[in-house]
Amino acid sequence: MKYVLPVLLALIVLPSMASAQLSWTPSQQKWKKISVFGASPSASPAPITLTEAITGDKFDNTILIHGVVSEVCRKMGCWMIIKDGATVVRVTFKHHDFTVPKSTAGKHVVIEGELSERSISESDARHYAEDAGKGKKQVAAIVGEHKEYVFEANGVRIYE
Repeated sequence: MKYVLPVLLALIVLPSMASAQLSWTPSQQKWKKISVFGASPSASPAPITLTEAITGDKFDNTILIHGVVSEVCRKMGCWMIIKDGATVVRVTFKHHDFTVPKSTAGKHVVIEGELSERSISESDARHYAEDAGKGKKQVAAIVGEHKEYVFEANGVRIYE
């Protein structure tokens, strides 16, 4: 009887502590590694979120980020979009050496590469919109140059 309370506390506290820990490690999240594209991203340091990279001024250095893919180029898988709240980054692949499956949207990824901010021309923005499968009206509505965050990846690990 004297062990009932400690056992109950352990059953309540330990699972809640584990779920509160938002770690990228596949074993802790029970993700299944499905593929690596490009160079295999480093195991350390631990990947950071896109927001942490931007607010931490991690531009133009090789870093690891993690996130969920919201969109992938529908033509060839030659770029993808990762969103972290309101923050969005376009992920391109170094020297166009590799692509990712078009079915990557919705999956968690760990990516190694360099983050930058760049101006994108109207024609490039329209090209990306066409690659994403946007309609003619949506493509035509894109006017002028704008800035976007870009992450040039050396390698991508995709998890389920």
